[in-house]
Amino acid sequence: MTADPTVVAAVITAGLALVGVLVAALMRWRQPARNAHRDGLGPSLQQLARDISGIMATSTTYLRRVERGQDTSEWIARMRIHRDALKRMRTELRYHLAGLDDGLHFMTRVGDYVQHYKSDPATGQKFLDRADQLRVALDKAIAYAYSEGRTPSRQRRWAVNRRVRDAQKFHDAWMEREDLGSSSAN
Repeated sequence: MTADPTVVAAVITAGLALVGVLVAALMRWRQPARNAHRDGLGPSLQQLARDISGIMATSTTYLRRVERGQDTSEWIARMRIHRDALKRMRTELRYHLAGLDDGLHFMTRVGDYVQHYKSDPATGQKFLDRADQLRVALDKAIAYAYSEGRTPSRQRRWAVNRRVRDAQKFHDAWMEREDLGSSSAN
């Protein structure tokens, strides 16, 4: 006994329509939560972007001024302003940007870390290159969190944390070399 092709097509169409209705209901059910997430994150986005970029810009300028033998005190002060603002925002946005805390914390340290490279600005630039890769990963994760109205995806969190590990490992290796160099000089 064979089924009538018209009946099979009607059953398939009805099944797809039911799936469509269920998906639409699920999306409507989740929309208020997504809007709430966006509303909590949205007002801070400009300041967050300004401070993350500001840390990178002032750190880069600081390093260039060190290379040229120029005064750096103004740039250290500017780095600290961005750092302190990012520290405050980090605690405010902890739940909206869950999983990015290590990346945001590391960004607050970039300005302090770059000051260790006074004796070797070329290596300092390599450190800043790694920190900038972290900045790019953070930017993508934050943009995702806002556009999707939810916390950053596992893939975005992994990318940020990988960049943190890379930059921290680079800095730790530098500090170890510096400590060995200063202890052998004594």
